[in-house]
Amino acid sequence: MAMPNPYFGFRKDRSLAHRLWERFNCGLIELDEIRDPYQRALVDDWQRCAALGIDVAMRAGVRLSDEEHRHAVEDAAQLLDRARPAIAQVSACLFDVPGILILTNGAGIILHVEGDARVKAFAAERSGIVEGSCWLESVAGTNGLGSAIRKRAPVHVYSAEHFCEGWHDWTCAATPIAAAGGGDIVGVIDFT
Repeated sequence: MAMPNPYFGFRKDRSLAHRLWERFNCGLIELDEIRDPYQRALVDDWQRCAALGIDVAMRAGVRLSDEEHRHAVEDAAQLLDRARPAIAQVSACLFDVPGILILTNGAGIILHVEGDARVKAFAAERSGIVEGSCWLESVAGTNGLGSAIRKRAPVHVYSAEHFCEGWHDWTCAATPIAAAGGGDIVGVIDFT
């Protein structure tokens, strides 16, 4: 039986998640002692990130070269053409909401960011959430964008549920965009 998605259907508790995250990073967790499915799913995700060598102290996303970013944008031209009008329309409805809408390609590369100008600037400055940065779990640990791609399902990653300490101030709700017929993941739309 598959583990439940830890990011939906559970009561979110920032302090509980943070204490668990601290214990995990101090090596104080015995896996066989964890009975709570929410905590077990989080620890399983964090273990995977640790095994990948992700720096738990990471504070800024990994930025691609300008050429790599340009190629990603060119390859995703159809996705951008179809998604931008919808993102602009949703963003207009959220004018009083402090958040940003993010669109990535299927490789977790941010193609477009729109929303509250202050949040957009803060996200860029504080965490490197900018067009041309990569947010796959294998690069940036557990996060809305990368986790939606890995799980091939919607996610809501809250505070210390993120593997990297630098993302603990964020709450991310993301869903993958699949190719027609439910094929490959071509992108992710995220509200942060």
